[in-house]
Amino acid sequence: MSDQLEEFSPEGWTGKASTMDYDGKVPAKGTYIFPVAVRGAEFVNVNKSGKTAFISLKLNVFKLEGKPTDGDQFDGLPIDVPVWLSPKSEMYTMWFLRKFGYKEELLSRGDGNPPVLRLSEIVGLKGVMAIEINENENTGFLQFNAKAYARLTDDLAKFHAAVFKGGAGNVTDESTIDIHDDVEPGSHEESPFPED
Repeated sequence: MSDQLEEFSPEGWTGKASTMDYDGKVPAKGTYIFPVAVRGAEFVNVNKSGKTAFISLKLNVFKLEGKPTDGDQFDGLPIDVPVWLSPKSEMYTMWFLRKFGYKEELLSRGDGNPPVLRLSEIVGLKGVMAIEINENENTGFLQFNAKAYARLTDDLAKFHAAVFKGGAGNVTDESTIDIHDDVEPGSHEESPFPED
């Protein structure tokens, strides 16, 4: 008798080929400005060694009346975006958390204490993301990557101009998008995130 399993049913699988249902609103590859609400979040690889830990954000795009975004066209679109937790990505993660209104007392605990990232406090946050959409070469599925963040109350016309002026990864309009403005001076020098 062989010790190999003949049959296995993975827990939590739905039997669908893809769990993403875009309701016919599949965006073309490119960069978009989306107002989004965090409907779910999950820590991935945080207990493993290496620098691949991230928060998997489950987002929904929504309409933002009177603001220059792509939310009108893609209202209700569900997307998944990673927010990385490596020491090198700390500045961008803090930028996301502050722009989306994460509780300051959990981020700035003083005395060199690392911030507390609490999923229950991340779920429900809202803000604006510049998101680059590509097709994953290996799977063929859409891949969503956040490139810049803004508050819902920020001047989104300036945000839009800054994102597309310098490219989503090289936003240069410091009056509108200044990562350092939302990260305490010197906080990026010593990472509050575990390095293992």
